[in-house]
Amino acid sequence: MDIFHYCNLSKFEGILESKKLWLTPVQTMNDGTEVDHLYKVIYPKVKEKIITETPPHLLDDIQMQFGLIESSSELRSQNMPFCTCFSDDGDLLPQWRSYADDGTGVSIGFDSDYFKIQNHPPHPHINIKNSIGLESAIYDYNLQHLILYNVIKQELSGGTQNPIGWLTVLKNLTLFSAIFKNRSFRAEQEKRIIYYFYDKHISQFDNDFLSGPHNYKDGYSRFDLSWFNSAPNHAITKIFIGPKCKQSAHEILKMLEKFNIKIAENQIIKSESSYR
Repeated sequence: MDIFHYCNLSKFEGILESKKLWLTPVQTMNDGTEVDHLYKVIYPKVKEKIITETPPHLLDDIQMQFGLIESSSELRSQNMPFCTCFSDDGDLLPQWRSYADDGTGVSIGFDSDYFKIQNHPPHPHINIKNSIGLESAIYDYNLQHLILYNVIKQELSGGTQNPIGWLTVLKNLTLFSAIFKNRSFRAEQEKRIIYYFYDKHISQFDNDFLSGPHNYKDGYSRFDLSWFNSAPNHAITKIFIGPKCKQSAHEILKMLEKFNIKIAENQIIKSESSYR
C-alpha cells in the first residue's frame, strides 16, 4: 500500500540525502487540538453517557475510577507519541497547499509494507514492535464517540471486580488520542506512523530501521525512521510533482540519482490539480 508524504523541495532533498523520515512529537503538529481533541471533546461526552447509564449502587465506584483516569496527567505526558504524517492520496490540493510549499513541492510515495510495522494503533510497550505502527486518522465524531464508549464501558463496568480497569482505559486514551482528529482536517485523508518511546527501546534500535533520540526543537526530541537499505531496496515507489513546482520529471530523476535512489522516470508524475 502506498502512502504519501508531502513536502517542499528543500525537505525533499533532505529526506533523499539522509534516507530518513523524522518522527516528531505530536504536540508540534499543525493541528492545535492534537491529543486534546479526545480529552476535551470526546471523553467528556462519553463519561457523561456512562455515568447516566450506571446503576446507583455502582456510581461511586465508577466516579472514583474516572477520577483516577483524570488525575493521571503525569502518565499521559510521559507517553506522548511521535509521528510522521502521510496521506492516502498523492495528489490532493489541500495537501499541496498546506504541506508542499503551496504546491511548489512534491509528494513522495512510500510502500508502507517496507517498514514491516503493524497496521493498527501502537501503544506504549517495552517491546518496540508493539510501540510503532501505522494507522489512519479518524475524523468522524460519532465513530470516535462509539470507540471510546466501548473501551471505557468494557473496562469500568466491572466496578470493584476490575480495580485496575482505569489503567487500561488510560492506555487506550493515549492510543486513540494520536488518531482522533478534528473533522475540519478530514480532506487530508491522513495516515500516521506513530511511535511511543520507552527508554528500554534504545537497546533494540537499529540504524537501518529506527534511531534516536535526536535533538529537534523547543526542547523536544525526534526519532529517525529509515526508508532505505540499498539502491534497489528502498521504500519510495513514486513521486508526484506539485502543480506549481518548476522541476521536470527528468530533473527530479536526476536529484534521486544524485543520492543513489533508483526509480523509473514514469514513476515521477505531474500533479493533475488545477492550481495556479
